[in-house]
Amino acid sequence: NTLVEVIEGVVTEQNGNALLEVSELHPGDHRVGEEGIPVRSYTVDTLMEERRRPHVSLIKIDVQGTEERVLDGARITLERCRPVIFIEVHDASLRKFQSSAKRLLGRLANSGYSLHTLNNNGISTPMSPDEAERMLGPSENFADFLCLPRGKGGEWRLQSGQ
Repeated sequence: NTLVEVIEGVVTEQNGNALLEVSELHPGDHRVGEEGIPVRSYTVDTLMEERRRPHVSLIKIDVQGTEERVLDGARITLERCRPVIFIEVHDASLRKFQSSAKRLLGRLANSGYSLHTLNNNGISTPMSPDEAERMLGPSENFADFLCLPRGKGGEWRLQSGQ
């Protein structure tokens, strides 16, 4: 069975309330901000606990600069499940929230994830955080990275049942 549940709110590093800046230009460009519509905020860990989900295999994060906040609120889930993470990285947006591409990519690598991109040939070979950051180029560029949990041999392994 596939379950889809719509949750009105945002995912951040803490449960509570946040302000959502709504983009009039693009429905995929709403973001947490200092002004906007009041919304409820949740952590990934709380959402998972409330739904008694013992396992998650993929987390996609594209939150216009608050990616580290999402990771902060997903510590238990990331440690327990070691999901694949598909994440958008945009240095200028991250800097608005006291982060950076270098910091985010380094954090993922230091947490036991290998950094990859997707291309016409499939998944790229693993890259260092510095190599991944260089892919971004000027501050207006962004890139999506597929972050695979490293297995015992330094390679990602899909375990049966996941």
